[in-house]
Amino acid sequence: MKIIPSQTCGNSPKNQFVETYSIHLLTKNQNELNNLTDSAIMIQLPNGPVINSLTDLDQLELAFETLTCLVSIAHGRHGSFLGAIRQKDSEKLIAVHYEFKTLKADKIKHVTLFEPLPISQTT
Repeated sequence: MKIIPSQTCGNSPKNQFVETYSIHLLTKNQNELNNLTDSAIMIQLPNGPVINSLTDLDQLELAFETLTCLVSIAHGRHGSFLGAIRQKDSEKLIAVHYEFKTLKADKIKHVTLFEPLPISQTT
């Protein structure tokens, strides 16, 4: 699996937090997520179910070879991430929205993952 960071979060710790959390979430890295996630987490998966525990992340059906981080933004108690995932000959955009536990943005309490959308190929 290849991860390509955005290189645009250097001046914003909150934006960097959103990008880092998104990488750990999409790669299902529970060890790293445990320290960054509120104990009362609520994760809305793209296919409908809501999970309330990081141990249930296996319900996230997402396979990719490459994750390219495009944009991570944060303001107040909210943050968003946009990335591109590539699997063989298919490339899709994936978006994630976050609600932080506090304005410090050091823990995530709510996550909404959106259904990945195919990237239109023009020639």
